[in-house]
Amino acid sequence: MSQLYRPGVRYYRIGVGLIDLASTYNAQLDLFNASKSNPALMHVYDGINQRFGTDTLFLAAQGTEQKWTMRRDLLTPQYTTRWGCVPQIKC
Repeated sequence: MSQLYRPGVRYYRIGVGLIDLASTYNAQLDLFNASKSNPALMHVYDGINQRFGTDTLFLAAQGTEQKWTMRRDLLTPQYTTRWGCVPQIKC
């Protein structure tokens, strides 16, 4: 550290985060969350959708058709997240 320090220079403390570090040799595979980095699988997936129409194959999380909607008639005002919901006072 004594070689890196220079008098008169302002230094800041910072942090570095290493997220999602995983060994490629010992990988725990998941049946339902397939790796997104499989070009051959994506090529087949896209080929089937091009040949037989869009959304012939889709991921389970994508769902099919939403048959219900949330009722919003009793929704409370969002004072902390929307400027339009903040009460205004005119004098």
